[in-house]
Amino acid sequence: MKRFPLSAKVIACALALSLTVVVLNNFTTDDEVLLKEALEAIKHEYGAFYIPSKSIDEVTLKEVYGVDVELVEAYEGECAYMSTHVDVFLGIKAKRGQVNTVEEQLQQYRMSLVQKYENDSVKRAKVEASKVQRYGDLVFFMILGQNSDTLVSDEHAFLEKAESEMKRGERALEKVFHK
Repeated sequence: MKRFPLSAKVIACALALSLTVVVLNNFTTDDEVLLKEALEAIKHEYGAFYIPSKSIDEVTLKEVYGVDVELVEAYEGECAYMSTHVDVFLGIKAKRGQVNTVEEQLQQYRMSLVQKYENDSVKRAKVEASKVQRYGDLVFFMILGQNSDTLVSDEHAFLEKAESEMKRGERALEKVFHK
């Protein structure tokens, strides 16, 4: 039996450990793949009218959107760079048993926006048209779509346009989850 020097064994162990770390870092769950597919489907649906382009980090997820990051397993999130837009895409994989809480936190954020924009007809219409949607342990919150013509001051027209735009996003998500 051939004996290998200690340094060869250490090198072999280090290589094996490095390979394991690389494999584990590249491991993604099916839900993480679905979150990415959902985001890409939404971007494709809205094209040039997809406004969010700023990634949402964990601090923003907690401090702005009110989502407890301890309840989140994975997420995809983007918001508008400019505060003149309310557009946002959030897709969250809740930890086991936490989906109801995450859904409630997003609903609370949505309601805070309705109050915040009560005097801004265009933004309020987009927020009112938004929904928190759930697919298993995945929860989505989106405010998306082309803005209404601000030259028109008909609040009913703003809401109709916003609802029509949000339906596009809902259909795009449906296609991802009901292939």
